[in-house]
Parts: sequence; structure tokens; C-alpha cells
Amino acid sequence: MKTFKRGESITVRVAEEFELCLEVLAMSGYEWQVAEKPTGLTILGSSFSTLADDGIGAASQQILRLRADQSGALNLRLVCKRAWDATPSETLTMHVTVRGHA
Repeated sequence: MKTFKRGESITVRVAEEFELCLEVLAMSGYEWQVAEKPTGLTILGSSFSTLADDGIGAASQQILRLRADQSGALNLRLVCKRAWDATPSETLTMHVTVRGHA
């Protein structure tokens, strides 16, 4: 499975599963949420892993698992926020290029 990070160019094939790894302050309640999912991508799940053992409020990594369902140039819009916040602390748009079957 391919893994991509913030700022990297994402190019995958139809039916391919991939991961998007983003830094987040999960211990402070923040998480990345899909604000706008384009037709052609399926969200398979999300998990967290700690980047360092620095205690409460330490940076973590959120891993979003996705699958490309149709070819084209897609934009996946994400927001980073806590469940109780009305306004996101950060927004991010990831550009995804999906090519036809191999």
C-alpha cells in the first residue's frame, strides 16, 4: 500500500488503496476530518500513532486509509479540528490523480 504525506503528489490507480499520513495534536483533541470528499474516493478508515513519547499534547500522526474508485483528477478537502470547535484550526486540500487500471 502506498503512503503519502502532506505536500506530496498523490498518483494512484483505480481500485488501489492508499494511506495519507498527517501530523496532528490528537492528544489535545484534534483530528483531520474529510470536509469534502470527491466522487471517486472511498474513505476506508482512520487511525493514530504517536510520533514521539513527549507526554500530553505531543504530536501524533493520523493515518487516513482511502481507495480510488474512478479515474480523474480529484481534490480531497480536509479540516483539522476538535469535535467541539465550530471553526477548523487548519484546512488542507490534497490533489489526487487516479489513473485507469494497470
